[in-house]
Amino acid sequence: MPNETVTDSTRGYLPAKYYERIALDAMRRKDYEGAVSAYESAGYWANKVAQFDLGEIYFHGMGSIPADRARGVAWLGIAAEEHNPDYDKALVNAYADLTPEERRRADGIWKELQAVYGDKLTLARATQIFERDHRAERLGSATTENDTTVHTFSTSGYNPAKTTLDNAAMISELNTTSMRTQASTVADIWSARKQEFDATISSHFAHVDVGPIEQVPSAEKKPVP
Repeated sequence: MPNETVTDSTRGYLPAKYYERIALDAMRRKDYEGAVSAYESAGYWANKVAQFDLGEIYFHGMGSIPADRARGVAWLGIAAEEHNPDYDKALVNAYADLTPEERRRADGIWKELQAVYGDKLTLARATQIFERDHRAERLGSATTENDTTVHTFSTSGYNPAKTTLDNAAMISELNTTSMRTQASTVADIWSARKQEFDATISSHFAHVDVGPIEQVPSAEKKPVP
């Protein structure tokens, strides 16, 4: 895993966003192997942009990552499962450039990737970790839904819910991201996180919603020492 210099709470409840940020940070530092590793992690958690970027990196090669056109097409095939028009077009054009042997190899790699990165698997995985993180935080917390706590969040810059194919633009947005700390109720924090999750996932899949967050019994309040 690359040097994780970008740190925020999304690692727990929205790793698709967290690892994309790590990948962009690695790209900015020209750590292409680190970027590929982080993009794979983001793709594992249902990030279609990361899957597409992996396809482009492998197909054309980048820095220390040699071109592997068959693997690139396989990743483009994973990214295009949702049939984003841009991804479909990139897949068709790339596949047309392959030799018959490269096509056979791409088909084999695609089957291997599909067993781990297929849409049904990644969506279920992303939803489960969001719900698990919510439940774990509430059950292990000394606060109630209406208690006030302090949290840090992004206020500008990088927008993970905006699909873009331009890494330079995404890095520019990441560079202008600022963080703000404020006090909010636990319920408000998780309502905002739910909106963030829906916006991010919907930007990749267009129609997904995990449903309402269920209230979880709070742990007994601990006495203040």
